[in-house]
Amino acid sequence: MADQKRWVFLLFSCLTIFGVEWLVDETSILASRFSGTAPDCFQRNGSDTTCLNMNNAEFNALYVAHNWAGTVVALCTGFFVTRYGVYNVSMVTSALLLAGMILFTVGPYCSATSAAFAVMMVGRLVFGCGYWGNVVVSHQVKSHWFFGKELAVAFGLYSGSFRLSSIVTYASIGSIVEKYGMQTTMWIVFAIALSGPVCAVTAGWYYRQYAEQSMDRSLWSTARSHPGTAVALVKQLNRQYWMIALFLLTFYGTVLSVISDFPKFLIEARENTETAAGLISGIIADIAMFSPLIAIITDRYGWRDIQMLTASSLLFLAFLGMDLIPGFNAILFCVLVGLSYAFMSACVWSGVVVTTTPSTVGVAMGLATSLQSFGAGLFMLIGGFILDASSNSLQNKWVNFYVLLTCTVSLSLVAAVTAWYLDRNTVLKPLRSKYSTAIPAVAAEMNEEVNECSPITRDGGRSGISSRSSLPLLILP
Repeated sequence: MADQKRWVFLLFSCLTIFGVEWLVDETSILASRFSGTAPDCFQRNGSDTTCLNMNNAEFNALYVAHNWAGTVVALCTGFFVTRYGVYNVSMVTSALLLAGMILFTVGPYCSATSAAFAVMMVGRLVFGCGYWGNVVVSHQVKSHWFFGKELAVAFGLYSGSFRLSSIVTYASIGSIVEKYGMQTTMWIVFAIALSGPVCAVTAGWYYRQYAEQSMDRSLWSTARSHPGTAVALVKQLNRQYWMIALFLLTFYGTVLSVISDFPKFLIEARENTETAAGLISGIIADIAMFSPLIAIITDRYGWRDIQMLTASSLLFLAFLGMDLIPGFNAILFCVLVGLSYAFMSACVWSGVVVTTTPSTVGVAMGLATSLQSFGAGLFMLIGGFILDASSNSLQNKWVNFYVLLTCTVSLSLVAAVTAWYLDRNTVLKPLRSKYSTAIPAVAAEMNEEVNECSPITRDGGRSGISSRSSLPLLILP
């Protein structure tokens, strides 16, 4: 029974993300209300007097603010967890989540849009510190507690919680805002999102109570150890890891740019209603819910490198369709993006674990999460400037937007190909490995013995294997 306690922690972690993701997704769905371009806004002679008047650059800056905060917070959260414990860090992240949610929700009550934007921006930054801090805490715990068990499934279910929240949010908020207006809708979302901080504290408490008796003793010791300075640990990360990090930076930034601006594209360029735009955009999250099923295959057969190639190829095809085919079907586009997202979620985070050692997985997770949030913030901010360019017509600005994202997803495709090549020329092939949950630490430590932990090593790990490496673990069924 003790061995199953990790699933209770995962449940509360998933509930945390399910709750707080409402606040993230509502910003995208309410884009036309924040900018005052929705038909129901008073700026368009509508009945909603609570609409704001943000431009595209302000909206995108607001949307990505929590990603900028995450870029900084994710780098140091892993060290805070090691020093102060999962429970204490969970308490801090929960407090930040709650404070940020309050500021963001009360911001629109300011009389001027500029003041509302400032208050909401502060709230978004504070919320982002709690949001990404909690993500790193959960990732670090899963990488140890599910080590040697259902590693990819755990990350797949966690990512599925993001998507499930998005499905419900996109399916409901559009109709709610049309009926009740912007401010009332934001308070409804706030009430739902309150479950996030509560479940985060509960998950941290549960870890403190049961992790030591449930987790493998060596992994428990590693999780609580102080392995060294950040610089020393970063130097130990191998080339496969850096390609995964580059893949995350470019892929996630591209997908988040789509999720944030696609409803607005459907409303402005395709003249859909807010409800229809939310439902169509929600298809991305619907399809991405297959991620846990793909993760089961990942745990059983491996092939993470091929899954990365598949994810980036599908996303590249989706953007080629938008670039080259006038009136490209929006539903087909969302299906392709959703499939690519499902493959990415099933393989990338377990890929981080299998290419690192238990002593470096904390800093590796924090760094990968930081790059992930940085990519999302950077690409969405650039996209906002493109969409806000006054010299472009409505059609041209969206064309330029999709050309930009085609270029960014091309970089993720290059990273995936490079990761495949490096893994193919490495002795243990951790990304391809069939026994994905049995060999992570051994693979990484053996790679360290053959200088694979150095990003500039040329021999790709073919120079030899130390006699003290634990080869028998590789043949476990």
